[in-house]
Amino acid sequence: MAKVLVVDDDSDMRPLMRVTLTKLGHTATLAARGEEGLQLAEAGEFDAIILDVMMPDIDGYEVTRRLRANPRTADVPILILTARAQAADFDSAIEAGADGYLAKPFEAEVLNRRLGDLLKQAAARRTAEPGPGGHSPSGRVIVVLGLRGGVGSTTVAVTLAGALVRIGRRVCLVDLTTSGGHVGLNLRLAAPTTWANLPAAPDSTVVAQQLLRHDSGLLVLAAPQQPVRLGPPAAAFRATLDALQIFFTDVVVDAAAVLDEATWMALGLAERILVIVTPEVCAVHTAVGTLKLLDTVRRPESQVEIVLNHVSPDHNLPPAAVERALGRPPDLFIPYDRQQPVALTNGTPLIFAQPGAALPAAVGAYAQQLKEAAA
Repeated sequence: MAKVLVVDDDSDMRPLMRVTLTKLGHTATLAARGEEGLQLAEAGEFDAIILDVMMPDIDGYEVTRRLRANPRTADVPILILTARAQAADFDSAIEAGADGYLAKPFEAEVLNRRLGDLLKQAAARRTAEPGPGGHSPSGRVIVVLGLRGGVGSTTVAVTLAGALVRIGRRVCLVDLTTSGGHVGLNLRLAAPTTWANLPAAPDSTVVAQQLLRHDSGLLVLAAPQQPVRLGPPAAAFRATLDALQIFFTDVVVDAAAVLDEATWMALGLAERILVIVTPEVCAVHTAVGTLKLLDTVRRPESQVEIVLNHVSPDHNLPPAAVERALGRPPDLFIPYDRQQPVALTNGTPLIFAQPGAALPAAVGAYAQQLKEAAA
């Protein structure tokens, strides 16, 4: 049972929320104004706060910002509740520091699931190691790594992030390439802001301001469009990941093709590391070395999985030879998809244009496994 503060100026919604939360096994405290909600939050101990956006004195976004600025309430999960359901509203909720967003009208089951997710994430944050910004991360970091160029790492990262969005996960895709914004190119996203705009010690508000939104609902932290010498510094990227893990259930990192500071940091924090390999001699050789390297950097509880990705119809090495060289069978087999070059040209990833095609279907099945593992 959770103690929930509900702040909503709608005189019909407040008693409805009390009845709904009581039936779900929670205790509800009601406030009719933003200022009243702030006073109750300061005086009491709540497990979660549900905020309406449109209120006559202070809107829900400003209430959220004040709650996050107060040490007593900084870590309380906040669910924004609003009659509006535009993409910009979701972005505003994230930027203000909310943990979730729910549009009116809603079913009790949906509220129960969303509130349960926030309470689980809050419990995970309390037991996790705090990050540099003082918050404890909860979202899952998945690193897609291909230290051999041309193995299709970006395609796998974009497809995986898109597949997770399609099954209801809150996902941010981070492009760490230093050779020119490949994720933005795949998604046809103009990148006025990138990780190059982040300060040395970014907070959650600053990080949220750098995110780009794709039409699918996927959010992206893009790489600079022009090649740069260095990726983000380790400390800045650690703070960025901490902020993203608070907002998102999954942070998919398209790692750089070199072991720079940010990629090294991401590997050390990842729950899943996908090593991308194609069935050709040089790629397999690089993957063998990569697997040995990962034994020295990853956390004990993280998982390293091999993805055998076919980027052309010609197979230089049979699957058995790849398996012998790697010392284990691939965890994910992605077949060659003749539609992929067309999708790249059109700037519409197959996961959104043709989710039933061979490539997105294979990655989509893996994404479903990830969702079930997180349940």
